[in-house]
Amino acid sequence: MAKVITDTKVSICRVEKTDVISCVPVISQPGGWALLVDGASKADSLQPTPIALGTGGELIDQSVEISATMKALVAPYDLRLEVQLSTAAGPLGQPVLLDHKASFRDSAAYSIVVMFMEKP
Repeated sequence: MAKVITDTKVSICRVEKTDVISCVPVISQPGGWALLVDGASKADSLQPTPIALGTGGELIDQSVEISATMKALVAPYDLRLEVQLSTAAGPLGQPVLLDHKASFRDSAAYSIVVMFMEKP
């Protein structure tokens, strides 16, 4: 029987006001994911592509949601959404990961919410 796999993670990211922050969402095979950042549709490419989020000054005390949905798989897959946040200086911590095994006809709805706080 087909099921809907749902998962959400919340991550806290400490940044400086002058940091320019981007995220690189990586989605697993198969293609067909719908990828959204704060509700705005992004390319459903399997190629990791940086997405500009803004400056630390704009993001501090705000949250950003990176979500991905997949409907009705045609075969079993390991469905994965991984998000790496970074600045020009490099990665901000470890990637945030959602990963589940899915069966034929399953669907998935993943959401990663990043809350930004100012570095002390």
